[in-house]
Amino acid sequence: MTPTYFGLDAKALFFDKRTGEIEPTVQIPDMPTKLADHPDKFQAFISTYVLDSFFASYLSVGHLGKTIPSTVVPASSKVQLNTSDTAINLVFPGIKKFYGEGIPLDVQLNVKSLGSFEITASNSEMAGLADLEVELWANKLDGTREMAISLDLDQLAFGFSVLITDMLVAAQIA
Repeated sequence: MTPTYFGLDAKALFFDKRTGEIEPTVQIPDMPTKLADHPDKFQAFISTYVLDSFFASYLSVGHLGKTIPSTVVPASSKVQLNTSDTAINLVFPGIKKFYGEGIPLDVQLNVKSLGSFEITASNSEMAGLADLEVELWANKLDGTREMAISLDLDQLAFGFSVLITDMLVAAQIA
């Protein structure tokens, strides 16, 4: 603490008490509490260690996923979430023959792991790795749903940036 500065340095490891402490695979980095060459009145720093432990802890007990119903795709779109779509039949040959013509397909995305975060200070870009489970669910003519396809996509690299302007947070994922 100085006459013009008050700093608080905290380190955190998130874990669920039911599973116990599990150390992230990243090293605990040395973190600044204030950058003297930045005149900002409020500065906050979050390490990759905190991000890795937060998501590992949450995903050990919680769920992070999204269902994309076939009905959200406009009829005018070139790609349709149904068994008659050319791209779906190219990637999954035989789905139309098995389920029939034009059967709607819902997409279920489930995040299995999220971690190995990296932050590049020079351009404020962040990156990480994700393990995803992608399921296609067929909405059959008899009114029931059936999982048609399940894919595990492991170690998917992604990048993102988070900009804060006037206390508004904007994220961009690539």
